[in-house]
Order: sequence, then C-alpha cells, then structure tokens
Amino acid sequence: AVVDSTGAGAIAYTGIIGFRPKNARILPEFIPFALAAPSFARQIEAMGAGSVLRHFGPLHLRQMTLQIPPVTEQLAIADVLGALGDKIEANQQTIQVEEELATRLVDQAPIRLPLNEVAAVQRTSINPALSGTMVDHFSLPAFDQGRLPLRQAGAEIKSGKLRIDDVSVLVSRLNPHI
Repeated sequence: AVVDSTGAGAIAYTGIIGFRPKNARILPEFIPFALAAPSFARQIEAMGAGSVLRHFGPLHLRQMTLQIPPVTEQLAIADVLGALGDKIEANQQTIQVEEELATRLVDQAPIRLPLNEVAAVQRTSINPALSGTMVDHFSLPAFDQGRLPLRQAGAEIKSGKLRIDDVSVLVSRLNPHI
C-alpha cells in the first residue's frame, strides 16, 4: 500500500514495515516498484524465516539491496508503471461491474432448469506426473488469484487431476463464492 499525506497520523499493524526515502537518491513513487522487482523478491525468499509462515524483519532488511536507477529513470519508470497500474485497476473495476450486471440479468431469466439438464460434470481423470511434459494446472491458489492456470511440470503434481477436454466453466469446490 502507498500512503500519501492524507494518511499521516494513521497507525499500522506491527506486521507491516513502512518505507520512506532516506535521501534524494530514491523517489517515494519508485519504492513500490523497487520492492516488487524479481531481484528483491529473490532476496526475500532467500532470507525469509519460519517454517509455516515465511517472514522477514528489520534485521533481514539491513542485509538486502535494491537496484536503483538514476532519479530521472525512476521517475519515468514510476510514471509508466503507475499509468499501467491505473489502467489495470480501471479495467478490473469495469470487469466487476460487468460481472455484477451479467449475474443480475441471469437472475431475471424467465426459465429455470435443473443444472444436470444443461451441464455435465467432467470426470476424465489423468495423472499429470506420468505425462513428462509441462501442463496448465488450475490449482486452487492459481484459480483464486486470477482464474488462470499455473504452467508447471507434470512431475511436480503429486495426485490425479481432472482433464479439461473442451470449453468448460470451472468452479472452486472449496471457495465457490470466488
């Protein structure tokens, strides 16, 4: 989260670390992008502590580094990525409104039929570990994050899965509200 001057005086949960520029070598608007860089994510992964919930703290941060371009490039990067972020957020809001409209229209449909008369449950099982190839895996975390599959080696998947043979609608059995 980025907190501007309107958030001055607010309090943050102790599990949150706040960053602000220490000097003119880094722009405040560039910090979120530097912290999201793959090079920083690798450091977090390498230094993270804990077996159940990996975390890092101020002592770890003192050992981490950021890749910082010149201030003029920071400004250009922040402007471009900020504009793209705004566009993505606007698109997500549009999608949410469209989904709400579509579901309201469906609720108003005049015909009501049992689900099993119009849809079939897919039941074709496969063992991806035996495929020896990369597969598109609709895991719960991947599904819940963006409704998109995670591309991974079939050998990494340790249990049988359902094969998607044709155009399908996937519904998470554990989180049906998503």
